[in-house]
Amino acid sequence: MVRELLSPYNMNIDNMVSQVIYADECTIDSKKSVHIVYSINKQLVSLVVMPVTRSLNDIRQIGDRGYQGVIVSVENGTVIIASKDKTAVSDFIENLRVHSQLFKAQMEVL
Repeated sequence: MVRELLSPYNMNIDNMVSQVIYADECTIDSKKSVHIVYSINKQLVSLVVMPVTRSLNDIRQIGDRGYQGVIVSVENGTVIIASKDKTAVSDFIENLRVHSQLFKAQMEVL
């Protein structure tokens, strides 16, 4: 299911499938997007992938309503990674750095 949801964005993070607790399509600003929730060290981390909304290589820290994370522009979309636990976000990003070619260059600055 995760592979199918991410395929339009040419993303593959299969190594983390065992940590998925929710995965489905959603709509953000009238655009079809993907929302996946992972359990990382007993903390929930949301990964939202949507069509490109920012210039490539744009990275921004975010924080709102107790959540913190990053917005990252990648080749085929915009990725949001957020959690109420900052360490879970860092652990998730490190996993992406190690296992996903797509995210390596973009995540190096974090």
